[in-house]
Amino acid sequence: MAATIYHIFLAEDNSLEIFAQARRIHSLIPYTLMKNVLRIANPAMVISGFLDIFLATPFNSRSLMQRILGMALNDGLEKFRKAIDALMAKVGDSALCEKIKHFVDADEAVRDEIKHEAEQDSIDLLVAILRSEYLQPELTTQQIEKIFNAYVAWTNALDNEDEEMKHAAIFFANLKQLLKLYTRQRDKSMMLSIIEEVNNLSF
Repeated sequence: MAATIYHIFLAEDNSLEIFAQARRIHSLIPYTLMKNVLRIANPAMVISGFLDIFLATPFNSRSLMQRILGMALNDGLEKFRKAIDALMAKVGDSALCEKIKHFVDADEAVRDEIKHEAEQDSIDLLVAILRSEYLQPELTTQQIEKIFNAYVAWTNALDNEDEEMKHAAIFFANLKQLLKLYTRQRDKSMMLSIIEEVNNLSF
């Protein structure tokens, strides 16, 4: 346990962020109330008391559990925003980034149709997304050609020694990473919206 705590809070690259998050969560916990609950001899009453502390929504506000989970998810969203901004700068084409974002935010039926096209044509999902007419903005011929060239370079990355092909492969890899980050960002945002539903949330 000591080794695990050491690695989580000291040894890892993101240890400072995890420690800062733990301190923020620690500041929200009402330890005095919890101490008073622990004085109750009946175990069932202790459990009920803890549930009241963490799940109660006084004056129709968010519960303590919602606040803790919301804080953790917001920290994750902020990390995704920074990573996405860095990748968008590397890609250097706002239209491509916007089209990928539109795919992630599209209705499930649209996403399924594009995935089906990718499988049917035996191409990467990213290529199917960027050439799709279901999503805006519409790309120019030069942009589509650049995507296909980058896709070819990416699929043959291990065999490529040409610098231009290497750059094209890295460009395509950055777009794929951007798709993954947008998807994770959407999932966290959806989870956050569920957690913050005060009136409709039931445990």
